[in-house]
Amino acid sequence: MAWRLASDIDADGIPDVQDNCQNVANSNQLDLDSDGLGDVCDTDIDGDGVENILDAFPYDPAETTDTDGDGIGNNADTDDDNDGLSDVFEISIGTDTLLVDSDGDGLTDYAEVAYDGDVATYTPGSDLNPLSTDTDQDGIADNADPIPLNYNYADGDVGPLGNPDGLLNQADLVIMKQILNGVISVGINELTHADLYPQGAPDGKIDLSDMVILQQLILQ
Repeated sequence: MAWRLASDIDADGIPDVQDNCQNVANSNQLDLDSDGLGDVCDTDIDGDGVENILDAFPYDPAETTDTDGDGIGNNADTDDDNDGLSDVFEISIGTDTLLVDSDGDGLTDYAEVAYDGDVATYTPGSDLNPLSTDTDQDGIADNADPIPLNYNYADGDVGPLGNPDGLLNQADLVIMKQILNGVISVGINELTHADLYPQGAPDGKIDLSDMVILQQLILQ
């Protein structure tokens, strides 16, 4: 009697007619998602619809992504971006659960929410707005604003004219001189920012005393 040997292209001991990966050796025939393709030749091992090369968890059908790289898939992770704020909390205040800095201003969502010292709650007026780069809308970005919750304050920052940049330098001094010389009319913005004297209790006018304090602040 003549015996015909069954074909086994990949020489893994499993006949091709029974082999779930005919061209790749896999004697164990493991098939996680039971789709008829062995794991070693299956481009989507867990059968979750995301190919292995794009799947952070190719052997877990319940997980595909790990945004913060902490080894916990987003579905199971309570803080997907690992910014210190839970996903549930971020959803409640409208920030992005996948971004550490939702508004892209250089301050993390955590830092803005915890501005008043309480990270458990977000309180407008006490915390920085994690969805705005300029919480007090004074034209100075939160990450450069010495007093980011106060639109009007006496800080000497009058330059550039009409668009303070959050810095104290010679540009502010030039504008202050122009104000004193009557070259520039004093508007509400200039009056509020340039009225430095007495410190902590502005007197409602801009004069040489304010100039002296501005010079001192610039030299600090």
